[in-house]
Amino acid sequence: MNIVESGHGSGTFVSSLGVEELLRPLQFALALSDFGLEHLFEVRLMLEPGAAVQAAERAGDEELAELRACARRGSAGDMTADELVRVDVELHERIARAAHNPLLERLLATIAALAEESRGYTVQLPSVAQQTAGEHQRIVDAICARDPERAGRAMGDHIHRIRDAAVAHQSRARASANAVAGVGSEAG
Repeated sequence: MNIVESGHGSGTFVSSLGVEELLRPLQFALALSDFGLEHLFEVRLMLEPGAAVQAAERAGDEELAELRACARRGSAGDMTADELVRVDVELHERIARAAHNPLLERLLATIAALAEESRGYTVQLPSVAQQTAGEHQRIVDAICARDPERAGRAMGDHIHRIRDAAVAHQSRARASANAVAGVGSEAG
């Protein structure tokens, strides 16, 4: 993992790895895991609605304006999948920051790094992008209205729908791979 660096004659030092480098092995393990995606969404469902609740209670006017602008950018119809993922990540990060809880923000940043792969394929599923833009707008509207209950519920609904789409996609992909490999077929 390159956590320790040693140089001849200069000694051994702890390298300056960022969160992404440290999470890479965990991302790999999560991608290989049959249950990783569902567990990832369980954790998101535990944390992200709470972040939306706190953002509705704590966000400053400038943060609210930034959330509105980000939601508007995410509703543009001519965005590529990569652009949609970037705006999605940005919006969730802004909500976490607006919650004014540094530990929650850090936990959600870690989870976002783990969720990167799932975001990449869920955004390409039919109608996901359009539905996500509408859900993001409802979340932001609730936060801007300073309605914590509605903000938390809107975020929970959003994460539930994305989870269902991602898990269904993963199941179809696994079934297709098994069919191609002949797994589960009976010898006749």
